[in-house]
Amino acid sequence: MYNDEYEFEALQRSVLVGKLNPSLQVLKHLTYLDLSGNNFNGIQIPSFMGSFGSLRYLNLSYAGFGGVIPSQLGNLSGLHFLDLRDNFEGVIPHQLGNLSNLHHLRLEGWGNLYAHTLQWISGSSLLHHLYLENVILNKAHDWLQQINMLPSLIELHLVQCGIDHFPPLHIVNFISLAVLDLSGNPFESFIPPDWLLSLRSLDHLNLGSCGLYGSIPSGLRNITSLRYLDLSSNDFESLIPDWLLSLSSLDHLDLRFCGLYGSIPSDLRNITSRRYLDLSDNLLNSIIPEWLSNFSHLEYLDLSKNLFPGGLPRSFKNLCNLKVFNLASVELGGDILEISNILSSCILDEIETLDLSKNKLWGHFPELGKSKKLVYLDLSDNFLSGQLPVSLGRLCSLKYLRLYNTNLSGPLPESLGQLAQLESFFVSQNSLKGVISEVHFANPTKLKFLDGSRNQLSLSVSTNWVPPFQLRELLFRSCRLGPQFPHWLHSQKNLLILDMSHTGISGTIPRWFWNLSSQISNLDLSHNHIHGEIVDELLAASMPFTTIDISSNHLNGTLPRLSANISTLDLSNNAFSGSTSYFLCYKMDESKNLQFLNLERNLLSGGLPNCWASWNNLEFINLANNNLSGKIQSSMGSLDFLQSLHFRNNSLYGEIPLSLQNCIRLMAIDFGENGFSRSIPTWTGERLSYLKILILRSNKFQSHIPKKLCALSSLQILDLAHNNFSGSIPACFMNLSTMAIQQNSSEQMSYRPGSFTAFSFEGFLENALLVIKGQMRGYSTILQLVTSMDFSNNNLSGEIPEELTSLRGLHSLNLSYNLLTGRIPKDIGAMEQLEAIDFSMNHLFGEIPPSISSLTFLSHLNLSYNNLSGKIPSSTQLQSFSASSFVGNNLCGPPVNNNCNANDTPSTIQNGACKRGNEFEVDWFYMSMALGFVVGFWVVVGPFLFNKSWRFVCFRFMDNIWYMFHAGTFSRG
Repeated sequence: MYNDEYEFEALQRSVLVGKLNPSLQVLKHLTYLDLSGNNFNGIQIPSFMGSFGSLRYLNLSYAGFGGVIPSQLGNLSGLHFLDLRDNFEGVIPHQLGNLSNLHHLRLEGWGNLYAHTLQWISGSSLLHHLYLENVILNKAHDWLQQINMLPSLIELHLVQCGIDHFPPLHIVNFISLAVLDLSGNPFESFIPPDWLLSLRSLDHLNLGSCGLYGSIPSGLRNITSLRYLDLSSNDFESLIPDWLLSLSSLDHLDLRFCGLYGSIPSDLRNITSRRYLDLSDNLLNSIIPEWLSNFSHLEYLDLSKNLFPGGLPRSFKNLCNLKVFNLASVELGGDILEISNILSSCILDEIETLDLSKNKLWGHFPELGKSKKLVYLDLSDNFLSGQLPVSLGRLCSLKYLRLYNTNLSGPLPESLGQLAQLESFFVSQNSLKGVISEVHFANPTKLKFLDGSRNQLSLSVSTNWVPPFQLRELLFRSCRLGPQFPHWLHSQKNLLILDMSHTGISGTIPRWFWNLSSQISNLDLSHNHIHGEIVDELLAASMPFTTIDISSNHLNGTLPRLSANISTLDLSNNAFSGSTSYFLCYKMDESKNLQFLNLERNLLSGGLPNCWASWNNLEFINLANNNLSGKIQSSMGSLDFLQSLHFRNNSLYGEIPLSLQNCIRLMAIDFGENGFSRSIPTWTGERLSYLKILILRSNKFQSHIPKKLCALSSLQILDLAHNNFSGSIPACFMNLSTMAIQQNSSEQMSYRPGSFTAFSFEGFLENALLVIKGQMRGYSTILQLVTSMDFSNNNLSGEIPEELTSLRGLHSLNLSYNLLTGRIPKDIGAMEQLEAIDFSMNHLFGEIPPSISSLTFLSHLNLSYNNLSGKIPSSTQLQSFSASSFVGNNLCGPPVNNNCNANDTPSTIQNGACKRGNEFEVDWFYMSMALGFVVGFWVVVGPFLFNKSWRFVCFRFMDNIWYMFHAGTFSRG
């Protein structure tokens, strides 16, 4: 399951390097030579190896050889075994970067062994075993003819050699061939050639990952001697053929990830000798057939990632030889206790791997203590309840225990400390609570992977406790480890991944933690109460960190200098202060690996330095909510991979630099709440074709809104509010096609490292601060569903373009506080996803279009202070709004108090007069009140009504007061 342990240990053992000495040629009687597993750094296989005339066994696999295979190897006429697989996969020398005038570079065969011909192989006619895996043979068109000259060949492995077709072969000489592995070659459409069907001794055939499609080749039925058949990872998209029943000798069948659909054919029940059956990762849709229990010899059964609703057949209790049983992700339902009863007979005595994860199983956790051979147990992502039983401690062979996201509750049983073989324990995302003590870790000396995150567990150990294990991954997010920094970590020398976020740790990070002689690459200490400064020279040293997240703490001081190894750094929501120059301009001549930088919500000040050129791998930058000033420097245009750029709420000014047009991968720009001026550059629409979010709110931009923005077909958030834009709204905004369709993607807008590992760090979620429905909110987790257009508080004039109504996926439209005239577009009802409309404080006139009644999602409407007239259309939505949504117009009908007459015009309200008979008598008391009100009103309000500049100054002042109030109290969405 975890091969990385072997890989880790293998890296530590010594290997041979350099060149082979030609003096080895004196070993004339050498019969056995094994140089595998070394690193000869891409040198060619020495031609003098062909002089070992007595050689019978030659193994050069995994040895770092490269280049063309020397033809002198054909002189080894007595060779029985030759292994050249998986050789050098080197890197291109950095010196090639100095070739500034280079126009053409050809590196054919670089990093692998390759051959243009296999003519030399025919000289070794006694070969029994030939391994050429990952040797490039795409130009060796004679490969089949030359291999056919090896009559004694028993095993042939040509894995991932770039072979794409079979040459013709009239006479077959290698009739003794028993094992043929052609997996990983791009055959695409494949019809088995006659010579393959004539191999009557063929026992093992592997055609996995060959790009095959259509139906499973029916010619394979003629190879009746097959015991092992692997057709996995192809694109057949067909039913499982019935002719597989004719392969009566077949005991290993691998059809995983083949696009097969339908049900498992019932005729397969006749092949009861099978030991290995893998049908996982297909589209099979039926119930699990009960007749599978007749496969009494079955040792490996994998039906995962299909659709087998229902329960487990009771007859499965007869599968007494089963060692690996995988039913993960098949929507298997039923009580887990019933399934455990089915398995509790002879199966649990022999089973080594049981995977029932990602199903719909429910009930209390089963008693599995009878199984003495169980090594791997995964019941994750189910609906189990109750506590973990004490009997788990009797699973003496258990190495891997995965129980995450299963609704388990209660404490962890102390009997877990009896699992001496346990290496991996994942129990995250449950409702476990209670104290974990030293007793829980008394005997698992081999424990390497521990994930107890997102529970209510609390670790309580003595201050001098030394764990008996050496962890490689420790994930304890949202558990209780504090308040002191865990001192027992001092003993962990092999840590690669450490997540202690949300754990209540306070105080400072001890210096011994940074000095650990470990291999930590991913560190998350976020959302704690850590304070103090980060010692500068520690992160600047050549440490192995790639991901560091210490956000949402109380760290202060200046930003630390970084090692070039770090790819992700999140120091947001702290109290770092000072200039960014010390941080960004450190070792400018050294290329940095940093991809993600989040310094949001600190106390950073000063200007942005012109040092971005050495950070050319950056993809995400967030410096929002600091005290930065000055201009954006031109070197930022060198960030070719930049996708997200946030400078919101600083004091930056000047123009958007021309060099940013080189950042063509940008998807999000937030420059809101700064002092940027001039106009929006036209290249924004011409060059940034991937842009989804453009926020320029609360700046000093002026001039017209450029029509070039209409080319941003991916745009879903456009916020230009609180600027000085003038002119009309471009009608071509109808071309913003993403706003024209409903957004229903479940995939969040996030950015993850290219070398993403199984670490709790989930990457950076894109975020946006938007005014929607009259309130400012932060959006992140649902941002992919939000579409918004906000042009409020500008000097826009002209009519609202009728073309805007084609944006049928738009959720929020705000055009308030402008100089717009004309009518509300009559087809506004076609914008069926609208939830918020604000057209207030304009000069719109005419009636409210009846189509607005069809906006069933509308929950915020403000049409106040225009010149609208007539009856308010009737609908459940419109009449639910308060009268303040329509005040300052000449409207009638609910919810305003003005009643409509027969002509749908407001009737006169006759205050100050009373009717007596057919005459009106004047009530002088009311008339004097009215006269006084009118005089007072015109004295105070009259100048604002007749002087447009005064009026807008007043309205803007009031709106800014409202805006600043909400900006300080917004809640995140």
